[in-house]
Amino acid sequence: MPPTVALGLCILLVIFLLRLERKQSRSVSLSLWLPTIWTFYCASRPVSGWFVSGSLSEGPNAIEEGSAPDRFFLSALIVCGFVALARAKLKWSEVLKENRWLVLLYAYMGVSILWSDYPWISFKRWIKVFGSLLMALVVLAEASPLSALEAILRRSAYVLIPFSLLLTKYFPDLGVQYDRWLGKKMWVGVTTQKNCLGRLCLISIFFLLWSLYRKWKSGALRPLKPPILADVVVLLLSMWLLMRPSLFAISATGIVSLGLGIAVVGMGLGIAIPLVGGSDLEGLVSLLGRDVTFTGRTDIWAVLVPIAWRHPLFGLGYGGFWVNPPVPWAWLNESHNGYLEVFLELGIVGLFLLLGFLFSFCSNAQRALARHFDWAAFGICLLLIALFHNITEASLVRASSHLWTILLFLGVLMARLSRTTPALKESPAPLPRSRVNPALTEKNLKAPALHSSG
Repeated sequence: MPPTVALGLCILLVIFLLRLERKQSRSVSLSLWLPTIWTFYCASRPVSGWFVSGSLSEGPNAIEEGSAPDRFFLSALIVCGFVALARAKLKWSEVLKENRWLVLLYAYMGVSILWSDYPWISFKRWIKVFGSLLMALVVLAEASPLSALEAILRRSAYVLIPFSLLLTKYFPDLGVQYDRWLGKKMWVGVTTQKNCLGRLCLISIFFLLWSLYRKWKSGALRPLKPPILADVVVLLLSMWLLMRPSLFAISATGIVSLGLGIAVVGMGLGIAIPLVGGSDLEGLVSLLGRDVTFTGRTDIWAVLVPIAWRHPLFGLGYGGFWVNPPVPWAWLNESHNGYLEVFLELGIVGLFLLLGFLFSFCSNAQRALARHFDWAAFGICLLLIALFHNITEASLVRASSHLWTILLFLGVLMARLSRTTPALKESPAPLPRSRVNPALTEKNLKAPALHSSG
């Protein structure tokens, strides 16, 4: 099939999928496209990455100048986000109280710019990561925040997964990379690297499985209905992208993280943790085509840990270390460990504030289990996936991290879900017609829907 024909068919498929999604999320406003587009950006590649070949970060001067298209694009989204929040009716005192750990973490990240070696670059990166928090508040301001987050997750899968498959097969100049040492082929799709594609597939697969399970539990799963078929098709495409034939090309961290999430949902913590803890580490990594050095990550950690301990309390300043890092690998731009990354830039204080947010996330989700079981369980499982994922990858408090952006969205919503009042609106999964009692009026159905655990 000619690439142009494949592109046209892919565009038609995505339009069809988005029309199906729109029928499932009629309660969301047009403002939701702001966090949706922001999520697209974080989950794919920079705007300039679609038009400029090669690296844009060749030394500190090039990084300090940055990319004008990306700067204008993100600035426009942030300004629109402020406008959307100005029109919203959020009680800011309550929002700040519910998210005190996030407020402290972001404030400290901003203050740490003062001791960064590259304060202007650090400031721009802080503004960028602040944009994710701003978009989380736009989601919270929706009339139905849970439906809004579900729409964002489904739109991301419906758009980015088909286009990733298209690029890997018909536009390899964009969708395929080759390992710098071994020359082996790696699928990247709409992202910038195979592990980023792994994260995209990981989140998409877990969300779609959760959504299908939720509909099955409510009795609304009808395999021949177009929305269900759409979820299944995109789910299968995501699995194909994640579990492709070459062992070297797969994202091992994404596969193991997904397996952990499914194990937690399917078997419970009491069974899943002994299974993981009792596994032979060397056998597990060899099964995934890796070695016990985690593809050289232990060598990277051995270099970075002593550097981090030179400034243990406050770190080197947010966003400044990787501008011109004192490491022997010119291509390296992350520590491949989220906790070490935070320790490097924000020190023990930053780690403490981050852990405060993560513990509050878990505590809020636990309290929300009684009233919004499905969403609270989804939040807990995604949090566990993120914690495990950051052992070998760095996605915590990173400006363009898809996983951190979704974690922020969920963290802000879990803080609201944990409250007794007011109830957070949620569009429950529709009941099949055969189970609908005509005697039940809209008035009778309205109140229980707000307190439904399913």
